[in-house]
Amino acid sequence: MVQSVGEASNGAKETTRNSKPILPPCTPDHIVSLDCEMVGCGSKGRISALGRCSIVNYNGEIVYDSYVKPLLPVTDYRTKWSGIKRKHLSNAVPFSEARKLIKRHLSGKYIIGHD
Repeated sequence: MVQSVGEASNGAKETTRNSKPILPPCTPDHIVSLDCEMVGCGSKGRISALGRCSIVNYNGEIVYDSYVKPLLPVTDYRTKWSGIKRKHLSNAVPFSEARKLIKRHLSGKYIIGHD
């Protein structure tokens, strides 16, 4: 539930409850595209974990692009699909740090992605 403050017709401020979050205006500055590459962890690599995150802005300029070291040991790099190899993750950004950086880049943005 989101609260917003508005102005009534008589000029008084009023607070309303709204079940929808308030989104920023939809301008090119507020649009990014996100792509994540996953690696496999656990038995037979069945647990998907983030191995790389890329974010570009509306103009296709790179905002963030980093390999990410998962919390669990990687058992399947899924190189055929992800392009990630062991060497890419040896000095990768730890997941907890990457998560903070990614959240900063996505805050207040419309995110365009794919499945």
